[in-house]
Amino acid sequence: MSAWRLAALMLLGAAGVWLQGQSGPWPASPPFRGPGGDQVGLPGRAERLAHPGLRAPEDLVGPENEAGQAGDRNGDGGLTEFDLRECAEACFAVARQAKGRISGAADRAAARRRALELYLAVAAEHPDQGPLTAEALFRAAELQRAAGEPAKAQATLARIAAVPASGTFACRALYEAGHIARREGDLERALEHFEAAAVERNGTERRRDQATYWKARSLVEAGRRDAAEVVLRGLVVACEDPLDRLRAYDTLITLLAEDGRLAAGVGFLAEAKRSVHAESLQTTDLGERVRRALEDLRALEVLRAAIQAAREA
Repeated sequence: MSAWRLAALMLLGAAGVWLQGQSGPWPASPPFRGPGGDQVGLPGRAERLAHPGLRAPEDLVGPENEAGQAGDRNGDGGLTEFDLRECAEACFAVARQAKGRISGAADRAAARRRALELYLAVAAEHPDQGPLTAEALFRAAELQRAAGEPAKAQATLARIAAVPASGTFACRALYEAGHIARREGDLERALEHFEAAAVERNGTERRRDQATYWKARSLVEAGRRDAAEVVLRGLVVACEDPLDRLRAYDTLITLLAEDGRLAAGVGFLAEAKRSVHAESLQTTDLGERVRRALEDLRALEVLRAAIQAAREA
């Protein structure tokens, strides 16, 4: 660890002690391991550190650090971008620890509320920390959804769109918002979210494919089967992940079988098997999962029953 980085971590530890007793959600000064493994104190009030006008006592912030470089001030008494980033990471770590304690807590509801408060505080006090800010909001929304508050979860996820440089979380937020809306029976809103996630440029390719799949599923549930078929036909061609591709094939073949288009269903079943043939021969975890997915295709039973019914008619 460089002397400058160590000095910054020491500064945060000292600032944590200095700011103890301030109002807010943060613990006074629990231990926190910095990137280099050094244990330092957690800032007692991240909000205070985020203010450019903050002036720490002179014995906490000197004119020069150990490397003889410029001090940690921004020229107006505030802390540098590096300091704010370290502070945000430390506060996020505390929120994550609080979330990890929920399952073993005697009062899970109270533990969940505590973790939620901490995640929301990270986002409020550090709104410009890109993926870290976005993830804090995303984790907060997860807790709100788990607490049976879908409307609040939707509102929290919507805030991620305003976070600069949020990385993949913009797509993940849209995707999760789509699932919440779908579970609530709001299929039109679900479609809007899934469609937006499917074209979100910062999303991973697999996440976009998954959003496209759930767009098709939502269309089926909305009674728009023809539109769903069009989406699925495109997805089985474009989808790179073999398991996601099989899932799309499964839904497409089931749709065709239910509509009585048995020849098309049989054709797509053969196509589905060919598309994952190479993966199914692998003696790997992926190969095992592909073989299991082929055996568990719901479309097999639906197609078999439809063919039997057609023969008996």
